[in-house]
Amino acid sequence: MIAVSSHSSDLCRAVENISAQDGLVGYRNVVSYVAALGLPVLPRTAMDEATWKWLGTGSFSTTFEGSVYHHGTASVVAIKQPNSPLVRDKTEVESRVQHLALSSMIQECRILADPKLRSHPNLPHLMAVYFQEERGVQGVRPCLVMELAVSDFRGFLEAHAPEGRGATELARACSQIANGLCALHAYGLVHGDVKPENVLMFRRGDVLVATVADLGTCGIQGQSEPVVGTAAFWAPELHAKSSFRDSATRSSRDVYSFGLVVYAAVTCYREKPFPMPVEEQCRLQHEDAECLGRLLSKMPQNSGADRLLREVVSRCVRSDPDRRPSIFEVCRMLEEFLGDSRFGPTQPQCPFPSCGYNPTSMMWSADTCSVC
Repeated sequence: MIAVSSHSSDLCRAVENISAQDGLVGYRNVVSYVAALGLPVLPRTAMDEATWKWLGTGSFSTTFEGSVYHHGTASVVAIKQPNSPLVRDKTEVESRVQHLALSSMIQECRILADPKLRSHPNLPHLMAVYFQEERGVQGVRPCLVMELAVSDFRGFLEAHAPEGRGATELARACSQIANGLCALHAYGLVHGDVKPENVLMFRRGDVLVATVADLGTCGIQGQSEPVVGTAAFWAPELHAKSSFRDSATRSSRDVYSFGLVVYAAVTCYREKPFPMPVEEQCRLQHEDAECLGRLLSKMPQNSGADRLLREVVSRCVRSDPDRRPSIFEVCRMLEEFLGDSRFGPTQPQCPFPSCGYNPTSMMWSADTCSVC
């Protein structure tokens, strides 16, 4: 299990407290969190809600594309809006769904506003909060204003034929996803729903960058109940009948799911890793030889990058959580191949870009960095 350093524990405790609240999380709590985190609050004049374009709807929120007009400039952004409004003073009329939506929003704010995560290259960037007034009924919707993604990773993959993406380019995208997970795991967080749809692609400058998104349902290691996640990208321990069920709240589940994302990347998401009834998926995922044989048979091995990605899948997709590498080891494998490591091929890398620590001892490890 990852040891969480002192700077991480505050974020871990915050996430634990947010998810453990039994009472409803009302409008005033959202305002208090936004103020405490020092997030900018956009005035009503900064938004033209009539021009918002729908992008997608999830269980608790809907995302729109819109423009922010502030300080004489216009920026195209993503606006993440709760699916139902809140009243300002009567929290007792709010539903359980509203509570979960607000908890998710507060948690995402708390994670992305952290001083060391807010500018991480492989996490989305939260810009501001906007309180949208309801029309015709009393209420308000606190919205997250974020940078606008080009697409999610699934759309990125499906838009190109398998031969249209070079293996090195795919390896670089997978390395970026791994680096985003490194940042979360270094804080003791477990994403719990790693899949192509929860990876967003951003154009930053002239470079297309993959980021790990949808952090509102992250959990912490060892919590009483695991994050549910998405069955098609489950690790074996998420199945109710798994002999590894006790490991369902560990970060190793993200490593397994990451291996399935790499498989999806190489095959351009032509199908889900396990397009079968969940009972058959459970059986297959507990038979390593059969499971890996099925996945690897569909992965090319023509180039060094092809072989590297096959190796990543072979190491990550193991039924026993203790036989999987940490995400830091996986990230190091990818970076060494790509030549992206800031510390050279034999030294580990702290996942926080602002740290800059160049370790001289192999006793140091990225998941216990005491410098940043």
